[in-house]
Amino acid sequence: MMNGHADIRAQLAGIPARLHSIFLPQLQQLGAQVFPVPYGVAARLDSAVATGWFWAFAVDDDCLVTTMHLVAHRSFTLREEPAMDYRVLGSLSRVDTGLVNAMRREHAATKPDDPFEGGFSATLPQNALAFSMRRGPREFTMEAESLHDSCNICMLPTFLDRMCELLGESGPSLVEAFDKGIALNETPRLLQTLHAIDPTEAMRAGAPLHYRALVLETLAEMSSSLAERERDPSAIDLRHNKRIADAVSSALLASLADPPTLDELSGRLYLGRTQLCQRFRDETGTSIGEYLARLRLEEAKRRLSRGSESIAAIAHGLGYAHTSSFSAMFARHEGMGPSAWRKKHGAKASAHGGADLTQGSAEAPAGC
Repeated sequence: MMNGHADIRAQLAGIPARLHSIFLPQLQQLGAQVFPVPYGVAARLDSAVATGWFWAFAVDDDCLVTTMHLVAHRSFTLREEPAMDYRVLGSLSRVDTGLVNAMRREHAATKPDDPFEGGFSATLPQNALAFSMRRGPREFTMEAESLHDSCNICMLPTFLDRMCELLGESGPSLVEAFDKGIALNETPRLLQTLHAIDPTEAMRAGAPLHYRALVLETLAEMSSSLAERERDPSAIDLRHNKRIADAVSSALLASLADPPTLDELSGRLYLGRTQLCQRFRDETGTSIGEYLARLRLEEAKRRLSRGSESIAAIAHGLGYAHTSSFSAMFARHEGMGPSAWRKKHGAKASAHGGADLTQGSAEAPAGC
């Protein structure tokens, strides 16, 4: 473990000194053991109250990216004391989203129920948020057994000014969004880009360009999302719904025999289960489970029409544990069993198409 605060500072040569106050107090409090990496600064966090890891790099002398994974072993107060104002565009865990939300409510001139325009989700594993942080001390209560995951792009005003110059007329809306606080969960590509900012590529010779590109891409996604909202606030949900429905459809088609669960779909799309189901139904007029059944039915008819595959093999290939369950599903939708459908449509039935009379059904995403 580093011996004293000066020892930690000596290990931070890769980060401009003016950015240290954004993260150094936390490292000092959490018993950081800084170790060399090819790009940026990394540390093991190992104290009596929490363990985890931290990694950060500077895009410029006025832009810092931090990633942290932390497990609190007991309740404690984490202190921060940035020496300057800065803006944050980040992906925060459910717990960290709650902490930032509570801080913003405490410091807001009015006390809104939700200080983030667009509304963050208390059920999502991660939220994409843009907000401002003010200089000066503050404290966060870290609850025992809580899990903290974050990836934050921290921008000083000079960096954001340069980005706004590149954006031209749309630049001022970017600054305004940070200052009022905004949730960006309707932009899956933004979250996916933020999640791509991890230490796995830090060993590459081109790491500085790789990570700089990700930072710029994330800001570009935010700018595009804001422009969509401004052009047609009522239409953004419809476009979002279509993207969600397309993503769910692709995920189901890729694995009809073993489809992703509702929790897995929610995690991939950064949506709560209820919101995912509602948005999918709004776009398609059906539930995810019903849609999966329809996809399976169409695939079954395609395979039956070829005539060379047994009913049992088709059933198993579509995720049905028992042929009888597949036959019952098929008859419910087509008014006849799969063998009769095959004969009617001119395909030669396989001699191995007998039904398994045991019970069972293919699993569909449960809950909607």
